[in-house]
Amino acid sequence: MGADHVVNHRELIDSMGKAGFNQVDYIFNVADTQGHWDAMVELIAPQGMISSIVEVDSKVDIAPLAMKSAGFVWELMFTRSMFKTSDMIRQQDILAEIAQLLDDGKISSTLTQTLVGFNVDTFKEAHRIIESGKSIGKTAVIY
Repeated sequence: MGADHVVNHRELIDSMGKAGFNQVDYIFNVADTQGHWDAMVELIAPQGMISSIVEVDSKVDIAPLAMKSAGFVWELMFTRSMFKTSDMIRQQDILAEIAQLLDDGKISSTLTQTLVGFNVDTFKEAHRIIESGKSIGKTAVIY
């Protein structure tokens, strides 16, 4: 997908160090906010920013970010529509822009597997694949 550096998320701090990074300015978490929280707090540079699209089951301690003046922000695609924000139409613009970038070949989808059949067995298989912790990319279920 064009990454300059690839690290092992299971050993994030060590693998980042081996790649030559002790701190980074930005972290975009798409996998496990709680599970990676301590590593992200350690790796974020002073005045850096962490963003996540993954919810948590319990509280995370943001206090360690204060000393670094680092920030944390959630991103949820449906916030605008759920709360009917004044810029709600912006989500349509964003999705149209992403679609155009995909159509133009400027970005690529992370879809790696498509399962056919909108039924219990297919969804169980999709869950098995995802829960294995070994899947790469996204798995889709189509009708």
